[in-house]
Amino acid sequence: MYFRKIYDEAVDYYIKAIESDKEFSLAYLKIGDIFAENGRYEQAIENYFKVIKLDSQFIPVYQRLGVIYNQLERYKDAYLIHKKALEIDRNNYEIYYNNSYSLSKLGRHLDAIKNLEKALTIKETDFILHELSLEYKNIGEFIKAINAEEKALKLSSDENKNLIYLTLLKLYTIIEDEENVIKNYNELKNTDLQIPSKSLLMFFYLSKGDIENTEKILSELNKEGLFLSLPLRLDKIDTYLEKLESYTDLAVEKALLESFDDDGMIDAKILSEKLSENGLKGEYIGWLKEPLDKTSKLKPLGLKVIINALYLSGFNYGLSERVESTLSKYLWKDNYGLAFSKVLLRYYQNRVFGEQSNLENFIEEIIEEIKDLNYKFSKIISEYETYILDFDSILESNMKTFEDALYIFLSAMRFDLSIEEIENQKFKNEEVKDLIMFVAKLNRL
Repeated sequence: MYFRKIYDEAVDYYIKAIESDKEFSLAYLKIGDIFAENGRYEQAIENYFKVIKLDSQFIPVYQRLGVIYNQLERYKDAYLIHKKALEIDRNNYEIYYNNSYSLSKLGRHLDAIKNLEKALTIKETDFILHELSLEYKNIGEFIKAINAEEKALKLSSDENKNLIYLTLLKLYTIIEDEENVIKNYNELKNTDLQIPSKSLLMFFYLSKGDIENTEKILSELNKEGLFLSLPLRLDKIDTYLEKLESYTDLAVEKALLESFDDDGMIDAKILSEKLSENGLKGEYIGWLKEPLDKTSKLKPLGLKVIINALYLSGFNYGLSERVESTLSKYLWKDNYGLAFSKVLLRYYQNRVFGEQSNLENFIEEIIEEIKDLNYKFSKIISEYETYILDFDSILESNMKTFEDALYIFLSAMRFDLSIEEIENQKFKNEEVKDLIMFVAKLNRL
């Protein structure tokens, strides 16, 4: 009856089986499966826990519970179930994989990576490697991300290849590897992913300063209704670059420029020293020297470092991606900081590349990406109207948490304050002023 999907009668027979043997856990499991397949998740959970009560070592029921909790967006419950399952069986790659998903939604990306790496030691598959690549990208480990994705490509089925090619194209665009950008673009140019791949190729040429090829591809994207304001910006690109540079804090700019290594990456320890040498003070300067496995920082200190790094990246898409990921990782380690810095990055790119989306459209554009970085953060963004602050509240804000910073950012987008209005006000917290000035300056680029 179950396999024929005659569920009511199947449940009746399972119940009769339980009446025959009160400890027949498989019947509870299958009743739970029927409820789960029909979207009756709470009843499914109830039956699955009856299985655990009869047999606490039965791994399949933990797997089912984890999947349901993830579907219900109860990620902490999913994590706790996976944790119990791993205490029973540490060689089940599916539990590590599912747990990495829960951890990622909770903003624990370093732990998600550990779970994916463990899953790969048990079974190497394209989907685990792909997820690991995305997690490496989230924390700015672009070479590791590429290596994982290239392995995924070798193992992937034809139906998954294009998604992997697109990820590789984005990663190679970020590190500005021309040969591999062209190679992966050619794999996608006649597919249903040709528009996003064409956008990335355009960004690559723009990052390299190749205006001729940029304009050629941009004209094709303009026909699709994309980047309609960018051609005008390219005509006066030097003016825009000068304006962006004029926005920077000279002390932070000097420290940043002296902190790049030979590979074009920021050395966090050198940056910490240079910030101090240039008169910058604050708890966040010491954070840059700490190892990544330190506890995540939950205070939005050091925003001006990321903001200035974005200004200095100009129209270089790859550089903006690199500096945002690297600095947020070294400043805040994990959790809310990574999600918030990604909001700043996407806002910067939206404004610099001329899309100028309003608040509602901007949220629609970023919400899925932020949901993958931190589900709680994405809930705030999707319910933004609830969190809009009045200007007096912004002036008095201490901005103690990343949630506070997000409220202020969203409010600044809504109010669209002028630079003069901001400069003429007294703020209780300078980081708040830096943040809303970032919004105002980019709105007037």
